[in-house]
Amino acid sequence: MRLSNVKVEQITSSWIVINDFWEILSTSELNKIITKFFPKISIKNDKLFWEYGEKAFSVFVKNISYLWIPHPIFKKRIQIPWSFKDFYRDNIHNDIDTILIWVYKYNDTLLFCDFDISTYINNDLNNSSAHVHTIDLEKWLINGFFQKEDFRWNKITVFTPSRIEDYLKYKFWHKEIKSDIEIINTFDDFFYNISKKWYWIDCYKEMINANDNNKFQAERPWFYLEFLMKNYIQNNQLEDIMQFKQNKKIWDIDLDLFFPKLKSYWDLKTHWDNSNAILWNDLDTVKDLIRNESIYYIICNHSAHMDKNYNFEVTIFWNKQQNKSDILSYAEKMKHDISIKSYYILEINNFNFQYVEIFNQWHNSNWNKRNWKIMISNKCINNFLIHTATFDNNWKIPF
Repeated sequence: MRLSNVKVEQITSSWIVINDFWEILSTSELNKIITKFFPKISIKNDKLFWEYGEKAFSVFVKNISYLWIPHPIFKKRIQIPWSFKDFYRDNIHNDIDTILIWVYKYNDTLLFCDFDISTYINNDLNNSSAHVHTIDLEKWLINGFFQKEDFRWNKITVFTPSRIEDYLKYKFWHKEIKSDIEIINTFDDFFYNISKKWYWIDCYKEMINANDNNKFQAERPWFYLEFLMKNYIQNNQLEDIMQFKQNKKIWDIDLDLFFPKLKSYWDLKTHWDNSNAILWNDLDTVKDLIRNESIYYIICNHSAHMDKNYNFEVTIFWNKQQNKSDILSYAEKMKHDISIKSYYILEINNFNFQYVEIFNQWHNSNWNKRNWKIMISNKCINNFLIHTATFDNNWKIPF
C-alpha cells in the first residue's frame, strides 16, 4: 500500500467524513482482500476466477480513488483502462462472464463496489471512469448494501463485507435486494403509481373538488405534488411512517414531511429541466436542523408545455373559476401540462453542507428584507444524491 500526495474526503468506519490522503492498493493487495472475503475465488495465471454454481466468472479488480485536481475532493473515480475490453472479449471467447469489483479502503473502512458492465462496455474506455461520491460511500457504509443508478444510467452496487451474501443473491440469482431505507421504498411506490402526465385543467378540477387549500394557487407543480402526497399518506394509512406538516404557526419549519421514526424532515420540490440549480429553503432553518439530523429533499423532475401555446386554455379556466375580470391574468407564466421524467432524493448533512450555495433574495415587494435561501447547483448535486428513479428511457437527469 502507498498513500497519495493529495488530501481528499474520506469516510471513517464511524461514518465521519474527514480530509486525508487516500490509500492506493497494489494488485497483490487487492487480490488478497478479494480472496479473503469472497467465497470460492481463486487466482490462476495472475487472474481472479470465481466459481459459483455451475458458472465460472473472471473478476476484474481496481481501486476507487480520487478523480484528481481540479475536480472537487468529494468526487472519486472507478477507472476502467483500455485493457479491460480485451479482458472482457477473451472471457466471452472462453464462455466466461466478467465481473467488475472495485475496492474502497481507508484505515479500517472497507467497501466493495460492483459496476454493471451492460451499460458501459460500449463506451470509449480510454481513461474512462465511473464516478462515486462521498455521500455514496457514507450511505452505503451505514446501510451495508445499497444500489444507485447515476445520471448516465450506470448501475452501481456498493456493499460491506458483511453483506456479500446479499450481493451474491442479487448478482447470480437476480434476486431484488430492497433498500434498507423504508422511506425510499415508500417514495418509489408513490412515484411509480401516480400519473406521469399532468394536464393542469384536470389538476385544478381535482383540487377544487377536494376543496384543497391550494386549489386556486397560481400554477406551480409542487402544489399538485403536495396534494397527491397528502392523499397517498391518508389512503395508505402511513401516518406512523410519514406525516404531512405545513403549519408554520405551530412548527415554524417550512418543510412538508416529518418522519417520526427517524425524527427527520423531508421536503417536496419540483425541478424544471431548463433550470441550472434548485432553490430551496431558508438558510437558518436548514443550518438549525442539520445539527442533529440530515434533512432530505424529494425532487420531482419534469418538462413542461406553456399554456400560451395552447390558446391559454388553463389560464382562462383558472381565472373564470375565481370570477376574475381579467381572464388572461398570469397568462405568460401558466403551464398547460407537465411530464414527470424522474424523481430523486437528496440529503443535506453536516458533511456536505459546505457545498451548498447561498442565495440572497434581497427584499419582498414591501421592501422588508427576506431571509437567505440555500441553493444547490447542478455541478455539485451528485454529492447530495442518494436515490433516483427514471420514468422516461429517453431522459437523463440534467446534471
